[in-house]
Amino acid sequence: MNRGYANTPEGQVHFIEAGVGDPVLLLHKGPRSSRMYTKLIPFLAREGYRVIALDMLGYGNSDPPPNGGSVSELAHNVINVLDALRISRSHIFGIHTGAGIATEAAAEAPSRFGSLMLFGLPLIESASEREQYFTGQPQVWLPLLSSADGSHLTKLWMRAYSDIVRLWLHTAAAPSPALHPTSNRPVHAFLSSEHLDFLDRWILDFMQAKATVDTVSSSIFRHDFRSRLASISVPTLHIQPDSPYDAPLLTKGVSVAKLIRNGESITLANSDDNAVEFRPAELADVVIQFVRRHPL
Repeated sequence: MNRGYANTPEGQVHFIEAGVGDPVLLLHKGPRSSRMYTKLIPFLAREGYRVIALDMLGYGNSDPPPNGGSVSELAHNVINVLDALRISRSHIFGIHTGAGIATEAAAEAPSRFGSLMLFGLPLIESASEREQYFTGQPQVWLPLLSSADGSHLTKLWMRAYSDIVRLWLHTAAAPSPALHPTSNRPVHAFLSSEHLDFLDRWILDFMQAKATVDTVSSSIFRHDFRSRLASISVPTLHIQPDSPYDAPLLTKGVSVAKLIRNGESITLANSDDNAVEFRPAELADVVIQFVRRHPL
C-alpha cells in the first residue's frame, strides 16, 4: 500500500491506496482513520480496483477541519480530495461517521459517484429519538485522549479490548479453553496477534484524533439524513451488522433503503461495526458484487 497527501482548500488530507482500476473511496468511522481499512484494502485491490482510504479532516494524519467539522464541511472536502487526485468519478463506501459523510457527498455531487455503500448509517428518524441520543449518550472521546498521569492509555486499551470481547460474545468464538487465564495468567492471554494489531490501530487512531471529533460527532447526529437520502440518485447499498451490541440507530437498513430511490439493504452475518477489520473477506465480497453491478 502507498501513502500520500491530497492538498485541498481545507488542508492536507492523508490517504493510503493500493490497486489499479476504477477507484473505490473508503471513509472511516470516528474517531478512527484509514488504518481501520488495512485488512480490507488488499481484498478489493486484488479484484482490479484502485482503493483509496482517507483520513478525514480531523482524524489520523490529516489536518483539522478549519471550520469546526460539520457533516457538510467534511463531505465537501471529500469532493475536493477527488479533485486533488484528479478522479472524476468514484465508488464510495463509509461506515458510521464515514457513512454520514459519504451520504452527504453523494447528495451534494451525484455525478462524482457511481455507487454509494453505507455500513451502519446513524439514522435518527424523529426529534424525540435525537433528544434521547443527546441526553443518554454523552460524548466521551476527548477526556480519554489525555491525562496527566497517563491513565488514559489504560482506559483506551480497555475500551478497545471491550470491542474484542463484544465480538466474542456475539459470534460465540471466544478463545479455546486452553487460553483461558488462570490465577497466574493475565487477561491478555486471550489475545492473538490479530487482536494485538487491532488494539494498536485502535489506540493510535484515538490518540491522533483532533479536538474537533466531538463537533463532528454532534453534527452527524443532528444532521437531517432523511431528506438527504431522499435526494440521492446514485445506486445505494446499506449494509448493517447483526450484532445485538450495535446501537439501534445503526441498524436501520430497511428505513435507509426505502428513503433512496435506488436503495438496497442487506445484513452481514456475524458482524459488528468492526467488520472491516474482523470480517474483511466477507465484507469485500459484498462490496465487489455491488460495484460490479454499477461500473463507472
